Amino acid sequence: MALRGFERLAEALAAAWNEGRPDALRGFEALGRAYLAFARREPAHYAAMFETRIPFEAYPGLLAASDRAFAILRDAADRLTATLPRAGRPPGSDDRAACVGDVATASPRCSSAPIRRGANCRCRRRTCWRRAC
Repeated sequence: MALRGFERLAEALAAAWNEGRPDALRGFEALGRAYLAFARREPAHYAAMFETRIPFEAYPGLLAASDRAFAILRDAADRLTATLPRAGRPPGSDDRAACVGDVATASPRCSSAPIRRGANCRCRRRTCWRRAC
């Protein structure tokens, strides 16, 4: 159920993002609306994806599907951030490609848990979202 949920979420996010067309801000807004719509429209999938605390590392297919979905979010955030003047960008945004987020935002796994600094993230700056809560 979680695997299919991530596949469906990735499809919805990719369609909404549309490679940032017509521009990154509109694409990002559409992406946010699509994410929320998915959560409302697919509550069982959403719960299986984020509330069951499945050990993603034990299921390579699930891990890959979740990575594909969140890669769309990362790409959108990076592309939108790139449109900002350098002085107005979030700290670490220039080198956050290996991490879900480099600012203390909510973890995609748990909306109430902040992403924390730690050694588990590929960029070694914060824990990966899969281990954040």
